[in-house]
Amino acid sequence: MIRLSRILNIISWSVVALILAALAIKTFFVGYYRIPQNGMYPNLPAGSVLFTAKRACFTASSVKRGDIIVFIRKENGRHYNYIWRVVGL
Repeated sequence: MIRLSRILNIISWSVVALILAALAIKTFFVGYYRIPQNGMYPNLPAGSVLFTAKRACFTASSVKRGDIIVFIRKENGRHYNYIWRVVGL
């Protein structure tokens, strides 16, 4: 009986650690966005889900033609996510 309770304790702590690790990765490293319009149709139609690496481009000079960038702009107290493909430099 002691052995079973120890195994359950290890499993529960492992699940908690995995949930915390997933939450940390989502918060600091991965962005999740849904494309609201057909601005990048046919490659990325409206409703597509886009996973991005946060802080992938540390400087403006590291952005290349064809990259998809996401930035947040605040207007009238609301936050808007802009998802654009880099066409010209």
